[in-house]
Amino acid sequence: MSLPSDVFAVEAGDTMYVQLGETTNLNAIPIPASPSTVTWTPPIGIDDPNSLNTSVLPRRTGWYVVTITNDAGCVTSDSVLIIVDAYKPIYIPNVISANSDGINDQLTVYGNHAATGVRQFQVFDRWGGQMWERNNFELNDATLGWDGTVNKACQPRCIFLCGCC
Repeated sequence: MSLPSDVFAVEAGDTMYVQLGETTNLNAIPIPASPSTVTWTPPIGIDDPNSLNTSVLPRRTGWYVVTITNDAGCVTSDSVLIIVDAYKPIYIPNVISANSDGINDQLTVYGNHAATGVRQFQVFDRWGGQMWERNNFELNDATLGWDGTVNKACQPRCIFLCGCC
């Protein structure tokens, strides 16, 4: 199929799905040739809002519109929906060895890049006594977790509870 010579259009692509904290590519296809100007809106989170092909870090589900202009001043637009899955998976191991062998020696909080950090992490003994607490720290760093000690004394094998926010 051939297009009439006076057709000027742009294709922004199909709906995209991303995890919160992931980037994705925006790829506009101009028809028939390269435009004189390109603008992606909203520009928030877009690496280069004036490029046909760029990347975006969307913070929420929304529409991204690409508008192009040719040398004759004709303007056309298209849009693409990016659906953001805002799920922030967090993982806290349920066992630590705390024996300094380098394997599972500390209890900490793990998560993907969507979660930005830990506001508060507490460990309690089975009677509700607080054993340890850390506030405002990064995920995925075992050195920031609980090492199984209280006042530098190793704790006996026991059931501990932890809470995180």
